[in-house]
Amino acid sequence: MSAKSKEERETVIRFDETKADVEIWTASPVSARRMARAGVRPYRTTSAADGEKTGWFFRVPFDDLRWRLGRIKRAPLSADQKASQAARLAEIRKRLSANQAAEPSRGLPGATSDQSSTEEA
Repeated sequence: MSAKSKEERETVIRFDETKADVEIWTASPVSARRMARAGVRPYRTTSAADGEKTGWFFRVPFDDLRWRLGRIKRAPLSADQKASQAARLAEIRKRLSANQAAEPSRGLPGATSDQSSTEEA
């Protein structure tokens, strides 16, 4: 049998509030291997006439199911929002630089040459 197209290598996850288990069916060998690596064994498989496995059926306790979504894309900021955030960042940087100027460097990296020469003497 020839390799399946990406559309044919689908995975279906089914659950409802009446059952304690999540039912997973996949036609994707990659998904089946991932389930096996996670320690989940299929309770049933289907095969083509040539013996190649074409589907795997799994049951997983609902409490063991974990959702992992990709990074959520946010809407672009308007010009007003960008200006507001820039002003806020400028104020924070101003406060930080004022706090750093008020504290002595004590010979730490970034100390000015006049501060380190007084400490050496």
